[in-house]
Amino acid sequence: MRAKNIILLIPIVLVLVVSGCTNLAPTTDFGGLQVTFSTDPQQAAPNSHIRLNLAVQNLADGEIKNIKANVLGPTRLQPYSLKQLLKGQRELFTWGEENDLKAHQDEIPMSFLLRLTYEYTSLSLTTVPIISEQEGRRLRDQGKAYPILNQKSIVGPVTIGFESLNPVVVYDVGTEFPVRITLQNVGGGEVCSQLCTDVPDKTVKLKIKYDSSKLTLLDCDSTEEIELIDKNTINCRFKTGFIDAPDISADITVETEVEYWVEKTASVQVKKPGI
Repeated sequence: MRAKNIILLIPIVLVLVVSGCTNLAPTTDFGGLQVTFSTDPQQAAPNSHIRLNLAVQNLADGEIKNIKANVLGPTRLQPYSLKQLLKGQRELFTWGEENDLKAHQDEIPMSFLLRLTYEYTSLSLTTVPIISEQEGRRLRDQGKAYPILNQKSIVGPVTIGFESLNPVVVYDVGTEFPVRITLQNVGGGEVCSQLCTDVPDKTVKLKIKYDSSKLTLLDCDSTEEIELIDKNTINCRFKTGFIDAPDISADITVETEVEYWVEKTASVQVKKPGI
């Protein structure tokens, strides 16, 4: 965003003239990145100095990286960037008099568009239970429960869903089983790659990691590129290797590192004193 001292996020704020917005200084949670954006004062005299206040806090499970912000409009403001925002960390940033930020001379509301871009890694680790046919029969005959999938996730603006057999029952060496991986955009913004522009590329890279001594990945590559607007799913298959015990487990990790773009607005009413 810009330079001033209390650092924080990285928006790209655009200054537009709109006919009538009310400044509510709202706080929004963009999939773990909590953003508060407001003007100070909320009503200003023509040509008087105004301030833009930004507060960001990382409420996600992991760190947020490469936050960037710009303010475009009647006054060109210096861009600002922040390398990382750790879990739980909160930062403040202000554009003010040193940026020569002033209300315009016309008595109409000034609306500011804040655009933030940042990078975040979402991850899902699933431990898949694998049992032999004999073990499955034994558990069934004794009325015992089958082992189940164990999943752990680092969640951000993009969530990763993982579905598979529960458990995988091996009838022979090379038993195949399906896996469904679903990415969902839940952060209220847009996925973009490389440079986030007005028409961002919504392609994300999905990495699939697994124990190659126990499993072989079929149908999918270890790195997949998929388009993500709202939700998208890919279907893969795995093949088991030799099972030398009644039951084993195999870890499958799905990870995606995305660049994310969100926007917020704030406005100031411009009125002559005494009106």
